[in-house]
Formats: sequence, structure tokens, C-alpha cells
Amino acid sequence: MADIIRGYPDSPFLTPPQDALVVHLRVGDVWEDDPQWNKNGNPFYQVPVSYFEDRMPLYPSDVRRAVLVGGAWVPSPTYPRSSAYIDRVAAAFTAHGYEVELRLGAAPDDDIIYMGRAKHFVQTGGGFSFMLAQTVIWMGGQVFCYPPQREEDWDRFPCPGDERDDNGDDD
Repeated sequence: MADIIRGYPDSPFLTPPQDALVVHLRVGDVWEDDPQWNKNGNPFYQVPVSYFEDRMPLYPSDVRRAVLVGGAWVPSPTYPRSSAYIDRVAAAFTAHGYEVELRLGAAPDDDIIYMGRAKHFVQTGGGFSFMLAQTVIWMGGQVFCYPPQREEDWDRFPCPGDERDDNGDDD
């Protein structure tokens, strides 16, 4: 994957600013269409806004820009729940002094290249974000991980450098 990404030309559309925290947001059809999800989303895919707020001290102090990246698998003229979530995440970063940029609705292939080239990447839930995080690591970037919320997902989606020991316990 890293070799494929390196093969694409450097351009502002395909390369995030080096002084930016690139944040993957799972929004769109799954957020809107699943009646079992409440306003807080599904923790496997969407993380609560508090996830970002609680981790602000971990992000590099010299990085004051956040690029929120999101898209949908199925196009729609409106995604009210997704829009509200994006607004809340953007407001959290703004309240902590970040300049926020939105990168929404780009082609998925372009977003993979863009996020894979991030110097600082915030992983959220799900396999796609996990794949992006691994790509960022292969490309030499730094990942801020979202730990899996279900025990059965730890083996599939471990956090880089997680503190779990060999028997799967947290101690």
C-alpha cells in the first residue's frame, strides 16, 4: 500500500500539510441508515466527541491545524446526523485552539492517499480507519489510536504500541 501511495504525485489535493493532524471520521450512509444507532453513533465506527477532547494533550503541541476527512459509501444530498457529528468534532478542535479544515466527499481512492501521507493521524473506529492507521505507520507517520471497544476486536484491530500483555488482559 505504501508503495502505491508513494507512486502518486505530490500535490496539495493528495498530500496533507505536514503541520496538520489528519482526523478520519466515519460518516455517511452507515451513520444515517442504521436505526439501531443513537445520536452517539456506533462505537465500532464513530467515536464520541469526548474521544478527541480527552486526547488533545497527547497531540503534538506544535500542531495547531486539524483536517477532518469524511465521506460516504452511498451518495446522498443530505446527511443530517453526519453533518451534526462533523460540526461537533470541528467545534471541539476549534475550542482547543485548532484551525479546522474539512475535507468531505472526495473520492475514496484520493482520501486513502491523502490520509496515508499524514504526518499525524487520528484513527477512529472500524477496519477502514485501522487500515489507514497501518498505512500511515508504513509511510513513517504518527498514529493516535482508537482502542477497540469490543474484546473480540482487539486481535483484529490492535492499537500500535497498545499496553495489553500477551494473554489479552489490560494489566
